[in-house]
Amino acid sequence: FRLLIVVFALVSVHCFNDFEKTHIVSWDGTKLVARIYEPQELEDNETICIYINSWGLPSLEYIQVMRKIIGLRSIEYETRGFWGSDGTIQLAGPEDVADVNSVIDFALNYWGNRNRVALIGVSYGGGLSLLAAANDTRVTTVVAFSAWVSLYNNFNWNSSPSRIWANILIGLGEITGNLDPSIFQIWNYVKTQTNLTYVAAWCQKRDPVDVVANLARVPVLMLSDLDDGLMLSQLSYDFWASAL
Repeated sequence: FRLLIVVFALVSVHCFNDFEKTHIVSWDGTKLVARIYEPQELEDNETICIYINSWGLPSLEYIQVMRKIIGLRSIEYETRGFWGSDGTIQLAGPEDVADVNSVIDFALNYWGNRNRVALIGVSYGGGLSLLAAANDTRVTTVVAFSAWVSLYNNFNWNSSPSRIWANILIGLGEITGNLDPSIFQIWNYVKTQTNLTYVAAWCQKRDPVDVVANLARVPVLMLSDLDDGLMLSQLSYDFWASAL
């Protein structure tokens, strides 16, 4: 695995040299790895796109997307605990939402104040985009692919723990980052169907469904796969039904 990382790093030097790699110092001093893309030809001077990584993927995930969306300034960053970013993986906890605020601060300081800030993400990045948009009025657009709306229901649908998905994601988190001990504790409670009131409260801090009212002001494009076995499309439908 370490050899794979070295090879990937060497390739990135040659393939991604049009991106500036930097570290963003977040609200609590945590350093987050980020890549900045400044298009050669600027089509829109007032928009900044911020891309948030999927679970386990580095800040190279959206490189081709950033190149193909012509003329927009963009930043992609690795959430805390993953890959080169400091801290522990909080699973979209309040610390992660505050990190998005800090990344927006950085972007607006780097390029000067702009009128439009778009948050874009897949899966983990999508859910975090929704949470951050509900928290920060500077966000004017959200694009969320395969995002969760209720962690509790995703991993404990009808009191049936989603063991396969949880084991995959926890394993991937251990390989690509530094999982916070609370995640292991929460999953153990779900597996054993104990302390579920505590689990529900823990998840509530991380669920877009609980802040949906704050998203009413923001244009949101949310896409879900009908065959997605984890981010259940029915939950997404119920999410938007409650917002209307």
